[in-house]
Amino acid sequence: MAGYTRQSVASIINGAKITAPPLNAEFNQILAAFNASTGHSHDGSTGNAPKIDLTTSLSGYLPVVHGGVGGKNNTTATTDPTTTDDNTQGYAPGSIWINASTGYVHLCLFNTTSNAHWVTVAAISNTNIIAPKATNTVDIGTSTLQFKNIYADGIGYIDDINSETMSSTGNTAVGGNLSVTGNGIVGGTFGVTGNTTVGGTA
Repeated sequence: MAGYTRQSVASIINGAKITAPPLNAEFNQILAAFNASTGHSHDGSTGNAPKIDLTTSLSGYLPVVHGGVGGKNNTTATTDPTTTDDNTQGYAPGSIWINASTGYVHLCLFNTTSNAHWVTVAAISNTNIIAPKATNTVDIGTSTLQFKNIYADGIGYIDDINSETMSSTGNTAVGGNLSVTGNGIVGGTFGVTGNTTVGGTA
């Protein structure tokens, strides 16, 4: 980058002859400093402009081309976003919404008027837990979009109070004890190296 620093300060003084070279050197440096592609930067270094304070130099929202999302963020909410938190409210795809009362983070996928779509970001809490916002409300995968292998080192609990089930269409291997209080249906190979207790029909 070409910033502007004095080129002929020793030559342009009172009483000296006026000649072209010192003036040309100054004007050429000014011209170079304002070149559209190679001109001065805003890094605060000698000869360059000071850094730009985005909080006071922008009106509206930082556009995507400059690293923003073109919309606002909400980091002090006490409720979750709804479909009406849309483009008319200043939100854009990529906007972040933090519910400070629950600690959940939400991401705007699209901001259609009265039909905005927000998703909750799954995250590990400071107590090393990934938990849904409410009990018995979130599925992992679907009948057509299934995860592959699941590795768990610990105790597994399945609460079947609302007739939800755990289904495996492939082989299931259990390295420890398995306790089933409901009915178990296995369509593949089922191998247990520990104890098996079944309270229902297997």
